[in-house]
Amino acid sequence: MSNSRQSAATDNRSARTNGSRARRQVLAIAIVTLIASASACSNQLGTGLTQTGELAKGGNSPSNGGEKGSKKPKQDSTVAPASLEFAFVSNASGSDQLYIYSGGTVSRLMTSNANDFAPSSAAGRIVFTSDRNGVAQIFITDVAGQSVAQLTTAGTNDQAALSPDGAHVAFVSNRSGTARLYVMDSTGANQVELATGSQSWTPEDAPAWSPDGSMIAFTSVRTGTSQVFVVPAAGGSAVQVTHEFNGAFLPTWSADGSSIVYVADAGGLRLRSVNVSTQAVAEYATATLGVSEPSCSADGCVAAVTTAAGSDVDFYAAAAGTPADVVPAFGTARQPAILHR
Repeated sequence: MSNSRQSAATDNRSARTNGSRARRQVLAIAIVTLIASASACSNQLGTGLTQTGELAKGGNSPSNGGEKGSKKPKQDSTVAPASLEFAFVSNASGSDQLYIYSGGTVSRLMTSNANDFAPSSAAGRIVFTSDRNGVAQIFITDVAGQSVAQLTTAGTNDQAALSPDGAHVAFVSNRSGTARLYVMDSTGANQVELATGSQSWTPEDAPAWSPDGSMIAFTSVRTGTSQVFVVPAAGGSAVQVTHEFNGAFLPTWSADGSSIVYVADAGGLRLRSVNVSTQAVAEYATATLGVSEPSCSADGCVAAVTTAAGSDVDFYAAAAGTPADVVPAFGTARQPAILHR
């Protein structure tokens, strides 16, 4: 079984050779790899969905698209706030689909015959990636999933992030032959490469808007290892804010914009936060088999946590706090994105 350090190294190699979608999915692939090995020796009870979509203890009902579980819910000291809402990805129906968690209830956002993944939300809308037309492209929908429009067509496009006002989308495209950052209007118009100060052949990905929309965090391998940088939203010279020995991945901003939470490979995939001004680093969250893909609000962060039976979405109320397992045993639940209505 590959350990987490090998998974992160694989992420760096994929960034150089396999295009934007492979890089965005690499931590999920690491999760699945760990699951496949651990499941052989796991025989735990699980949870399922009630017919109303509420997460229920002790069952393995596949109703509302759920899968049979194999993990007993842990007793958590943290209670997720009733106002917590986020989109996430699960393969509970057999393919990657988008779901909404809202107040303890899970519902499917829309039905697709392909794979939908990598959601991001702002201003009452959700952007996501789908291969429904054969190649990974970026789509946009409302939070009810009723109106869907395709925004990109050139090359392979992934990792979309909506600006806080919903007017613009930062994303990753390989249309130039290398995965690079682009920005467009949320209508799909005016697609332009974002200047970050790196060479045109340097892969860069995982864009994330600051809460005030003035900056974009992203990852780049320009130093030889994936690290987090920040750049003005209009483009310019990027500033490196992480210096992780084994790399930093998948940044997301704190609600006040003072820090960035990211994934580090340090004895396992874990979450750390870095103060953007001082570059002081603090531990944020760890888990036995790894934690990744954070998305944060003023209440705390949701993240994908690897388990023996799959991956769950946990809520962390504060740095280094005990998490609440908000989406347990619902297929492989991952890529949570705080919902902004």
